[in-house]
Amino acid sequence: MVQVKAEGKYLPISPRKLSLLAREIKGRKLSEALAILDYLPQKGARILKKVTGSAMANAVNNFHLNEKNLFIKQIIVGNGPRYKRLDYSHGARFNGGLVRRRLSHLRVVLEEKEDKKKEAKEEKVSKKVQEKRKPKKTAAERKSKK
Repeated sequence: MVQVKAEGKYLPISPRKLSLLAREIKGRKLSEALAILDYLPQKGARILKKVTGSAMANAVNNFHLNEKNLFIKQIIVGNGPRYKRLDYSHGARFNGGLVRRRLSHLRVVLEEKEDKKKEAKEEKVSKKVQEKRKPKKTAAERKSKK
């Protein structure tokens, strides 16, 4: 099985907000996941769609995989660096509070699912071919077994 990866780094969204959306599409077919992300109103949905689309493009162009057979195997949302700054409108008596701007890293892993119907059909064909290749027994061999 070929695994195709795409990463988005230093994304301007909190990892917690992004992981809520990532859980929603993990394990789904790629086309289904992209359709779900189209209709979600959150900012993270647009970001997830871009990274997932990039992974799909990698799979189709670099590995020549069929996008109908792809599914999302893994989505990893991690913490990025934080911007820390003082904001004087926060804190007691306007002494300035610390504002943490969280960034996140995102990795999407796609994998191709084999069609069970195709596999079963190939097995049947291979069994038929093997049966045809077996030499047929002669009349003397058949009588000797009885």
